[in-house]
Amino acid sequence: MLLGACVIGLLVGCSGGSGGNKGSGTNVLPEPDIISLSVQGRLIDGPTTNAIIQVFAGDSLVLTNSSPDGTYSVQIDLDETQYEDVVKIVATSQDNSKIKFASTLGPFSSLIKYAGDDGVLESSESYSVNISSVSTAVSAILEAENDFIGKSFEEWEKALKLVDAERTFSVATAIKIFIDYSDKGISIPEEVENTYLFASDYDLSSEYVNLFSTTMEDLFNEVQNDMGQIPDLFSISTNGFNETEGTYYLLSEGDRITLYSNGTGEYLTDSGLINLTWSKAPEGISLELEEPIIESYYMEVDGEYYYVDKEKVLNRMLWMLDDKNQGMLVIEFTDTIKYPDYSGLPDTLEIGFFATNSVRPSGLLDPRDVLVIGKSYSMPIPNRDGEVINPIEGTYSNFEISSLKMSFLGEFESGGTVNIKLPAISGNGELIENDLSATWKIDDSHRLVVNLSEDEMLVYSLLKLNNDEVLEVFVEEETSDGLNSSAVSTILLKDATNWYERDIAGVYVYPQEFLTPLYKYFFDFSTDGIVSTIYVDDLDGNGSIERNEYQEREGLWQIKNNGNLSIRFYRSEDGYCMPDSWDPAYDADCALYLERDWDLYQVDQTNKYWFSYHLNLFSDYYFDSDNEDVEINGHILSSGRLYHVGLSKVSERPVNAPEE
Repeated sequence: MLLGACVIGLLVGCSGGSGGNKGSGTNVLPEPDIISLSVQGRLIDGPTTNAIIQVFAGDSLVLTNSSPDGTYSVQIDLDETQYEDVVKIVATSQDNSKIKFASTLGPFSSLIKYAGDDGVLESSESYSVNISSVSTAVSAILEAENDFIGKSFEEWEKALKLVDAERTFSVATAIKIFIDYSDKGISIPEEVENTYLFASDYDLSSEYVNLFSTTMEDLFNEVQNDMGQIPDLFSISTNGFNETEGTYYLLSEGDRITLYSNGTGEYLTDSGLINLTWSKAPEGISLELEEPIIESYYMEVDGEYYYVDKEKVLNRMLWMLDDKNQGMLVIEFTDTIKYPDYSGLPDTLEIGFFATNSVRPSGLLDPRDVLVIGKSYSMPIPNRDGEVINPIEGTYSNFEISSLKMSFLGEFESGGTVNIKLPAISGNGELIENDLSATWKIDDSHRLVVNLSEDEMLVYSLLKLNNDEVLEVFVEEETSDGLNSSAVSTILLKDATNWYERDIAGVYVYPQEFLTPLYKYFFDFSTDGIVSTIYVDDLDGNGSIERNEYQEREGLWQIKNNGNLSIRFYRSEDGYCMPDSWDPAYDADCALYLERDWDLYQVDQTNKYWFSYHLNLFSDYYFDSDNEDVEINGHILSSGRLYHVGLSKVSERPVNAPEE
């Protein structure tokens, strides 16, 4: 029986069979229908001339060569049993075997649809037919980090969500530097046979990206900016039938871009909603914000610190990869640095690019499939100020909230009520939880909507499941006065009840950042109630860790009555110290300085511990009041924060202290 796709004319060369009987009285199984697709693409950079082209599709391998101008054409013939197999193209230079590029095009079924009635797939229908440093990074990381075989559309969709866009863009930049600056003594590392294996090797590529972006920062940024100007290195629009209009959830930024069909749109960030206009241009999707995103901070200039306003605008949007449910975007921006208090310093401009994974509404998870009614969750919210109750007179203290405890009651079809614990904090650092009742529902876009009041709601768009267990989510706060904001974080299910003393000992490590391979931050718990925090960073950028770049501090830990793990550090006039007791008085010589309270929620299959993290800083040691009537009951809060963290538990420290 012919595939339905043949019937609607999307396939070329479908060899049908009548099936059934061939000859009298003999039953013969019909031959599988053969589906043909012609792929026409180009090598953008790298081994462009007369490269060896290998096409892997299902169990078949097709060989050809690129023409002198870098173009290639190849026909793929698969039977219907391989319709969902993923197609990959590899290009190897005949002049330099260390230059090996690739592109993973996606499931054969999707390529057939993109190609249309003529059965010829071109770059205007799917950008992935072009082979480049960018496509090589995508393909290599996709394969290396996911053990990706590519035997189904579902595997493809799942694998794409685990490829980090920022890492991919950085690796592509490093490959570009190796090739374009080979005559300057910059060569592909000897540890690997070719560029594809370099991109696949997490540790090696991380080391070189860090080297280029720190010791050759100007060159690294220049190459990235140049890449943004090369035609066809990125796609200027979505693939095939995928509409440009619509919503893009930006995972690494915690932002949302929405493009409407009339040329208007929205850009939602953690600081608010900005209107925009957009249009299709030869250089990509042109973006124009009605107002800039403003960030204020102090910056060092020639040894002096100045208060600056950084105004960011978005210029255009490009694609490293596009799928109907998700993609990897590269967005050009312009930063304008202004010095409002210093007329002698001129404004400075910086044009650059950032890369981010994106999820489209069609790629969102349905809450009905992943949430459980009646269970307790810690739900993220955009960062907000919490209430400080009875602050100590003569002090300033603040409390930031990035999560709320919620328990949902009702039915997915009709919604229901949600019980919320609204946190506040006392002036001595004790967490106070007030009960709040709200309503919830699942809207037509499969988003979870929590109505806190008539004037405020939280909208959760479920992006993906990490390790099939921990939900990653985009949350936006909508208010009647238009003060909207957003964030990307995790939803934590209260699956683990408590910490247990017998299980505490070990090393808990923050996730490794690809761009900063030498940066480490971890906790080492001993069975005797001692805990060390270790902070390691290559502060001078020389590619190694010296003793002064390895900081270790000791404190105390214990299990609280509520089952949470509490970690405390103390200060004296000489710096960090170890006290005589767990809870010294505020005016002790060695006084409480910092407390971490870990409320455990989940432990995933990779031994990663996910918890609600309550961090308090205290000013006990620094407090000096001239008012003798000020009553100090316990400790003196300086600041508090409530958010989510996931730490991996390992058997030994990832790095030890270097010798003096």
